[in-house]
Amino acid sequence: MSRRGETLSQAGYSLLELLIVLAILGAVAATLSGGIFSRDAETLEGLADKVRTLAATQKLHAVRHGTPANIVRDPEMRRLVGASGDVVMIPASVEAELVGTIPPHASEPALVFFPDGRVLGGTVNLSRGGERRVIAVTGELGHADATQ
Repeated sequence: MSRRGETLSQAGYSLLELLIVLAILGAVAATLSGGIFSRDAETLEGLADKVRTLAATQKLHAVRHGTPANIVRDPEMRRLVGASGDVVMIPASVEAELVGTIPPHASEPALVFFPDGRVLGGTVNLSRGGERRVIAVTGELGHADATQ
């Protein structure tokens, strides 16, 4: 850009113009990298740890409150929900399946924890691409084992 009285060799961009271009490039980079830093970047092992914690929490909830506590899968909201209100969100890139007992008056399988410490266990199967984790919830819970 040449201004009146400047020769062509002195022409250039102003600091303001350069800052505007950098701001635009930064906005584009932030938009494109949004998917990289989303919840979907969570590892399957990290997600398996959250499921184990949810199971342990539900067992404690059943014992403390003297009533059974369930973990059910909410496929529409992509989450596992415990009776205590605790939730584990399932990222869109992960397939999750809960294999358990279907309690009376329910249509979906559940993991059921009783006040005496018993568990009608099952598994939570997590997979993404070729990676897979199986969290087995057994009567000894804490014993929620993850296998590959």
